[in-house]
Amino acid sequence: MIRAGDDPLHSRKMEKIRARLPADNSFQSVAEDLIAVRFVASQKAEVTIEKARWYLLHLTPTIGPRPIDAVEPAELLAVLKKIEKAGKRETAVRTRAFASRVFRHGVAMALCTHDPAAMLGGVLATPSVTHRAALLEPHPAFGAAHQLCSDR
Repeated sequence: MIRAGDDPLHSRKMEKIRARLPADNSFQSVAEDLIAVRFVASQKAEVTIEKARWYLLHLTPTIGPRPIDAVEPAELLAVLKKIEKAGKRETAVRTRAFASRVFRHGVAMALCTHDPAAMLGGVLATPSVTHRAALLEPHPAFGAAHQLCSDR
């Protein structure tokens, strides 16, 4: 190993670390671990936890059972493009961001070496934004109660 340029001590350390980690290294199990660690244990709002699980639901049928280190950017892009073609651009962008967090969590746990979702940052169409006019005059139905709020 030394002749090949590898460090045997480092290799043994990495094997010990991987042995202590959970054996199930599928994308879905890493994502569920992320949700448990980052959302549930941090006592995030229930709506936030459900939203993270909803993003995972988009990814589970295609890449959920696959080992996290075997997921290719093209596989993830196919899932995201399917969401985008359904007219849900914002969901596609946020699902990519969630997948990126899962991959970064996998890198931190030494289950994968890189984040394929990060490479897809500019590939998806940006969500269309609808600008709304500002309310400059209070609505007559709100009366004096609204005036008190706007005076502050």
